[in-house]
Amino acid sequence: GAVAMSVDPHDAKMILIAPAWKKFNVSPNVSPGTTILHCPTDGIVDFKDSKILESSCKANLVSCGRDHRMNDMDTLKTLNDLVC
Repeated sequence: GAVAMSVDPHDAKMILIAPAWKKFNVSPNVSPGTTILHCPTDGIVDFKDSKILESSCKANLVSCGRDHRMNDMDTLKTLNDLVC
């Protein structure tokens, strides 16, 4: 997520997964409508950081997953639904 936030996506739609923007000193700036998938109980990247992007950038925050790995069926289904 932090890497994707560092480049200009032009008009591409972005889906960020547990973006660690604060940890890597990336500006908290994404296009309105950017979707963020993040687990509220993530022990590595603070969920509050995604809440900041949701409110300041008008991003769509989707709570899903069991932990930071975001590899459970709930997260994969959510990602699939967004992409397909």
